[in-house]
Amino acid sequence: MLALPILKSVVVRMLSLHLKIAQFMNKKDTEPKVELFCVLLLEEMADSESKIPFTEAGDCLDEVEFVFDDGQKLYVSQNFLYYVSPVFKAMFEHDFKEKETRNVNLKEKVYWDFLEFLLCLHPDVQKLVDSTNVLSVVYIAEEYQAKLIIRKCKDFMSEWLQSELESARTTSSDLEKLGRVRTCLRILSTAETLQYNAIVEEACKVIGNIGHAIIIGTLSESKEYERKQSQKGNIYEEPSNEDPLAEEPSNEDPLAEEHSNEDPLADCKTLFDKLPEQLKYKLMVARQELCDSIEMHRMKFSRKGHRLI
Repeated sequence: MLALPILKSVVVRMLSLHLKIAQFMNKKDTEPKVELFCVLLLEEMADSESKIPFTEAGDCLDEVEFVFDDGQKLYVSQNFLYYVSPVFKAMFEHDFKEKETRNVNLKEKVYWDFLEFLLCLHPDVQKLVDSTNVLSVVYIAEEYQAKLIIRKCKDFMSEWLQSELESARTTSSDLEKLGRVRTCLRILSTAETLQYNAIVEEACKVIGNIGHAIIIGTLSESKEYERKQSQKGNIYEEPSNEDPLAEEPSNEDPLAEEHSNEDPLADCKTLFDKLPEQLKYKLMVARQELCDSIEMHRMKFSRKGHRLI
């Protein structure tokens, strides 16, 4: 357990860290956001008595060592693992080799993702599940049956979808909408893999409300898209005098910088193509149902003699 003065120091440094990340979001960098958080937090605490939980040996008498493919290690209390994961509990209660060696090899796991997962569970840290980590943490939470984090991930994925839809509705830029759809497709893909049926349904409706041009490719005919692509495909760059359609970069989309040098239309097509056929069909049906509803609404007002816009 960290001492109270150290915990206060952690809080102060965490606030400072959030400001640094907010500033970082306006810079071009392809470093993964989960790794970014951990690296910055380590730097913030390097000269302090406080330290990141799980990163140094010797804190617990019942310590278990996690070893990753790249040789990096994390150190976790066995009692902590008992409480947060029935998978780890079974591992140490039954005759698995890890019970004797107290050494767990995490094959094909990413050090930074797993550390983020543990920090979300740690009672003195309680790292938030957010857009920087949810799509990586949720897979680990499911594998180790960490119900608390699974619930938080599901709740945030649903909130994130609605946030993307609202952002798409408030912009006239096809390219901004394209970025929102890309995010929603990633959420949809994750939800489909993990069989989160309610989130799959919600994601299909959200994407259907934003538009279908990103899927069938007609967005590439847009003059705005052509201009942006000629400028190295950066859809979140600073507006210039020559491009009156350019919009301010959005600080609300932490994935924007990660893909700033990629073709967003190609990203969306790739994500769509990887979906199962039945899910592609569901997306098209959601879009068609919306279009039919709009058309019937237009016909109703037209018959009443109202001028249509």
